[in-house]
Amino acid sequence: KAIETIIFDEHRLCKMSMASRNLAREDAVEKILAEILKLVK
Repeated sequence: KAIETIIFDEHRLCKMSMASRNLAREDAVEKILAEILKLVK
């Protein structure tokens, strides 16, 4: 049972890190778009 729990936790951590990477990427894209909009104005 302990091994299953560890595997499950690793899987969940992997999902969480992927989600946080996606969020960071979206955040960066939004910042870049904001900078571009400033330049256009």
